[in-house]
Amino acid sequence: MIPFLKISLCITAIVAITKADAQQNVNGNTRPASLEAITIKGELATRIEKNFDRVENLYQPDYIFKSKNAVTWPGDAEGRAILALVLDARALKRTPRYLDEIIAELPKHLNKQGYFGPVYDGAMNEQQLSGNGWVLRGLCAYYEWKHDQKVLAMIKDIVNNLFLKGEGKYKIYPIDPAKRKKDEGQVIGSIVKSDGQWIISSDTGCVLIGMDGLINAYKLMPNPKIKEVID
Repeated sequence: MIPFLKISLCITAIVAITKADAQQNVNGNTRPASLEAITIKGELATRIEKNFDRVENLYQPDYIFKSKNAVTWPGDAEGRAILALVLDARALKRTPRYLDEIIAELPKHLNKQGYFGPVYDGAMNEQQLSGNGWVLRGLCAYYEWKHDQKVLAMIKDIVNNLFLKGEGKYKIYPIDPAKRKKDEGQVIGSIVKSDGQWIISSDTGCVLIGMDGLINAYKLMPNPKIKEVID
């Protein structure tokens, strides 16, 4: 079913690109069509509507900001919810009921440096990077949609005060399987040990979820320092 959905979305994108977007293909200056330039119909639209309804009804502010995993996966629930609401809203041209409230309340739950979770001195927590990576994904998608400067400021704080702070540490992220503790941690993942300057998760390599968020942020602010960390 997944390949079918991908094909359906591609076909819909091809036939529904607006004239303005098509103009961007002149002289080889191609770019992907924006969600706003695509009209989604049929089974795919029905599936997105059902997903939107579920996300909107369940992931309301009181729920996501009180997630039971907020301590071990800071920012995870908030980031995923924002990303889902933004992408579903853009795909269906439908206004989310609680998204603005979530965005407005976000700063109340950030630490003094502007990101989720504790401020570590000289150490990097890969679950914290993962959760804040989801926040970056969500906020970047929101900014690309609404161009809210307050949201861009939050993106900059997470990038500068958390991800760039780890410059140099990413090269020494422990990748030797022999040093991993096996058969520990729950399905959702949990902290199992500290290895040098890294606080390690049983969800092996979840630090890369954070990198995915950082790459999205780099598209908005192509700073050479960010690229060095990504590389």
